[in-house]
Order: sequence, then C-alpha cells, then structure tokens
Amino acid sequence: MYFIFVNYKLTANGIEIINDSGLVPVEHLKWSCLSIEAQGWGVIQMPKPLAIDSSQDRTSFFSGLRTAYETYMVKELKKIAKIKEMIKNF
Repeated sequence: MYFIFVNYKLTANGIEIINDSGLVPVEHLKWSCLSIEAQGWGVIQMPKPLAIDSSQDRTSFFSGLRTAYETYMVKELKKIAKIKEMIKNF
C-alpha cells in the first residue's frame, strides 16, 4: 500500500497543489508522526508533520502499530472508567 501526501491551498480559482511526497510505502511512515484516535475501532491519523524512514521495514511498521494501538486502548479504558464513575450515581 502506498500513500501520496499533498500540500495544497485554497485559492479563488480552486485548489492549488503546492507539492506532494510522491508514492510513499506505508511501512516507511514513522509512528512519530502518526497516532490512533477514537473513532469506532480507532483510526490512524497524522497529527504531526510527515516523517519518513525509507529503511524501516513492514515488520517494524507493524510493531509500531501494535505499540500505538496499545496506547490507544489505555486512553480508551481511562475514558470508559471516567464515564462509568460519572453514571454510577444516577
């Protein structure tokens, strides 16, 4: 799987593409620029500037995915515990 990241701006004439990354294999994306956020089962988002490591292999990428998902689950469990505490007194 590959991605193309595009920097653009909206102008009076529509969308103007400033530049693009070219094809980036998913396994080259560094987890330092990615996170998993709550939307159902979680969704991978890029809240930080694009970071690419062309020497990172698929195994390392999926190891980072596992770590990121574990972090996501800890955050979700904290939210659930907080909600349980709020509603137990109703």
